[in-house]
Amino acid sequence: MTIPRMTVLVVGATGSIGHLVVEEALRQGHAVRALVRTPGKARRLPPKTQVMPGDVARPDTLPGAVDGVDAVVFTLGSDGAGKVGAESVDYGGVRNVLSALGCVRPSNSSRPPARHRTTSTGCSPLSLRTRKAPWTACTTW
Repeated sequence: MTIPRMTVLVVGATGSIGHLVVEEALRQGHAVRALVRTPGKARRLPPKTQVMPGDVARPDTLPGAVDGVDAVVFTLGSDGAGKVGAESVDYGGVRNVLSALGCVRPSNSSRPPARHRTTSTGCSPLSLRTRKAPWTACTTW
């Protein structure tokens, strides 16, 4: 099966897992956009990577990063900052990126909620539809 060329946003691209995701997506022919807090760390990423400075804890920095992407891969982590880090980065950051994409339904929204389904791989993806594109967020825990 051939996967069409996509623009993939890697959140956490300069981390130990993120840089591997960037390299593999580029190897497969996708355009890669890396959301990075510290642009200096992005020097280690392959030259074809589009670097977008931003911070998942600062929603105002995210619209440019998500504009036109076809897929988002989350590899971010709060670097052991405990419960505060988990809430602001691990959970809040994902929420902020999805909100920038238009996937998070505000409490006053009349849009229907997203649907859950379970796949044969055992993960429980969250299917979302926004901007006429299907989105699937999959957690394995």
